[in-house]
Amino acid sequence: MRRERTVIKKIKYSLLIFAIIWFNLVSAAYAADTLNNKKECEEYLNKIWITNTEDKNPFFYPSFLISDIENGKVEGKIVAGLAEREGYVYDREGNLILETVNRNLKGTIQGNVIEGRFNLPPDESNIGKVRIEFLEDDRADMYIHYEGENLMVDKCYQLKVYNYQDIQQKYTMLEEKDKRFPMNLDFWGNMYLQTGIVDTQRTTYPVVYLTDQDENIYFEFHAPYINGTEVSKVIAEDFNGDGTKDIKFWIRVIGMEEDERSYTFIQREEGGFYLQEVEVFENITP
Repeated sequence: MRRERTVIKKIKYSLLIFAIIWFNLVSAAYAADTLNNKKECEEYLNKIWITNTEDKNPFFYPSFLISDIENGKVEGKIVAGLAEREGYVYDREGNLILETVNRNLKGTIQGNVIEGRFNLPPDESNIGKVRIEFLEDDRADMYIHYEGENLMVDKCYQLKVYNYQDIQQKYTMLEEKDKRFPMNLDFWGNMYLQTGIVDTQRTTYPVVYLTDQDENIYFEFHAPYINGTEVSKVIAEDFNGDGTKDIKFWIRVIGMEEDERSYTFIQREEGGFYLQEVEVFENITP
């Protein structure tokens, strides 16, 4: 009887050890799979995806931005136009046009496929379903079923990552004036402030973007720039003391050495920026 109890105890102990080993193996496999899936998802995160069209201005078509991926849940933004990241949009006279803060896309991600729902402001009842399949070479297919009164009804769009080449396609640029300023930003890591000069044939003005090493655009710095100027220098520092690096850059008249204005953009917690200050120097001509 005593021997049988001893045998039973040994069996129970062996089963317990087996269960612990099996649990650890499964947990390790799950953790590895989760890590790999997270790394795969990160390549879709924060990029702006625009409709791939031969139209010179692709910003009349749907685009989207994935701003958050966690535990298989997805949040982002889908619009008919350009999916600007959170921030403030100004016209060239300095008037606030729009504060872009809405996240109207929610869903789940499995592998390279997102399925979710969205609403288009300002009417919260304008809702629809979306399925996004990410492909190779920074391409994606987006299937939309729109349940409101809108042109986007049961359509499929082919999209690509928003890139500086799209700006060069949209505008006539002074390509010899293109500049890239490397910087490290807390939320973004190693990035570039990429600047260019748009030539309208009557005048020129600067454009400024946050890009990665492949010139993919993540943010556009809207501000009241001056015609005939270019960005001369850039620094990334914490200007408001919140522990996050901000961006300040200076502009000068093309071909001149003296700076005309400086622009300070404060980085928000979610990675967007807002224009805090425009400093006008004494040498400015009204």
